[in-house]
Amino acid sequence: MHALLRTAIDALDERSREALRLEIVEGLPHHQIAALWKVHRTTVVRRIEDARNAIAHAVRVALRTELAIGPDSVDRLLRTLAS
Repeated sequence: MHALLRTAIDALDERSREALRLEIVEGLPHHQIAALWKVHRTTVVRRIEDARNAIAHAVRVALRTELAIGPDSVDRLLRTLAS
């Protein structure tokens, strides 16, 4: 799972990875990231949301391929892992 996640993150553009790093690792709120980048807070929120969605999609696709299971099975697996 770690490799799938790493591959999905690596596929993001540099700015999206940086946004996630600032939010998750550094713990910066969106308004501070926006101030650093001199953009509107909504731009940061959208970039982070898009990055999270891209990661989730890539992991789901990879799991379906590697495990040869359907989308419902992937969703059940991910829910089980999250709990």
